Amino acid sequence: MKVIYIGPSIPARALQRFQVFSELPSAIVGGSILDRLFVPVEDLSKARAALSVEGTIEWTAYRDAVAAFLSNKVR
Repeated sequence: MKVIYIGPSIPARALQRFQVFSELPSAIVGGSILDRLFVPVEDLSKARAALSVEGTIEWTAYRDAVAAFLSNKVR
């Protein structure tokens, strides 16, 4: 199943926003806050909508990823 990353671009992890993977990249995820930012491609529009709703899993995961990986960068 193809998945798409909906989180912020994180150069240190070689992750680009909206990057598509043929499967969940186990080297990147596995108990990471990034886990919640990989969604099936067919769920992209629903996940993108959830990113803008405060308090959703997607919104929280995005903010957590920014804080954890991009805290020293301009957002």
